[in-house]
Amino acid sequence: MLGLIFITTLSYMYSSFVTFRNTQLIDNRFRAYNHEKLVFCYDRGIKSCDDTSILTWNTDHPSDVFEYKSAQQLADQVQLSNF
Repeated sequence: MLGLIFITTLSYMYSSFVTFRNTQLIDNRFRAYNHEKLVFCYDRGIKSCDDTSILTWNTDHPSDVFEYKSAQQLADQVQLSNF
């Protein structure tokens, strides 16, 4: 009986750790993406680093665009890198 309790507890702890780790990885990817976006704006002299300004830049400079990614794409990128 104690073995079953021990295994159940370990399983729960491992599941909690994996969830926490994945949450941290996704959060880190979002921070890195926001940093990439800010660096893009800074390097190109875009004063207001909002979506409208970047979309205008992308339209005016088709050879030098910022690649937008959705939240789902960023999360998927983290999930794929775990395997």
